[in-house]
Amino acid sequence: MGFDKSTTVKSSEIGQHEYCSVGWYLRRCGYKPSSKALDKGLKAHADLGNKITSALGYEKISRKTLYLGLGLLVIVFILLAWFFL
Repeated sequence: MGFDKSTTVKSSEIGQHEYCSVGWYLRRCGYKPSSKALDKGLKAHADLGNKITSALGYEKISRKTLYLGLGLLVIVFILLAWFFL
């Protein structure tokens, strides 16, 4: 007896079944729901994902800028110490 993917229930499907057993069954049978509200929700999620990706990119840039600023500050202190000693 081998692994049969069609009879395996994923953990995420349990929550879907508890929320709406009919919807779970229809998705399990291959039905793809479509509505204006669903399309709007999918677009909102995609937009949010894009914003998060952008924020992560800005975070990397700000971290690099911080390290550059700290490096320059160390160089200034070294030059000041060399100049006054």
